[in-house]
Amino acid sequence: MNGRSDRGHEQTLLERNGRLDTSEAVNELAGELSDRMWPASTEVQLTTMLPDLEYPECDFHRIMEILLTRALGASPRPDEAVAVVGCRSDTHFTMFSVHSSGVGAFAGNNGGSCLVSEVKALVEANGGRFWVDRAFGPGSTAFFTIPTRKNGHQILSHDTRW
Repeated sequence: MNGRSDRGHEQTLLERNGRLDTSEAVNELAGELSDRMWPASTEVQLTTMLPDLEYPECDFHRIMEILLTRALGASPRPDEAVAVVGCRSDTHFTMFSVHSSGVGAFAGNNGGSCLVSEVKALVEANGGRFWVDRAFGPGSTAFFTIPTRKNGHQILSHDTRW
């Protein structure tokens, strides 16, 4: 054994020249979650190409893992669980969203408050904000921001404007 964990191997695949390919990270995580939730049918849809960012890969992975697991697990039809991931960027921040049509996906039931608190802590530790909007269509949507700065957390490509 070479002493490297699978996470270390993933990091070399997802981070190139210090940039995290967030589209690739979400797609790989979607595959992992699909395997974990089998035989249920799960789908993670991206509404746009996600940006490459300077951001800690392990933090981004954990944030998205929690949000996607909660979104897919709360689906009103477990045989057709869908989570929708979106992203918008401007000169000040990048905002990610994870939408679930399920009720209570990001609420504090079934250990959810601890997980949502973990997401909030990770996002805030990296200078961002986290919130949940339950009035945005059916279900609920979790949002988090990543600040855009000259040193660190900088948007590098796939810039999508409001």
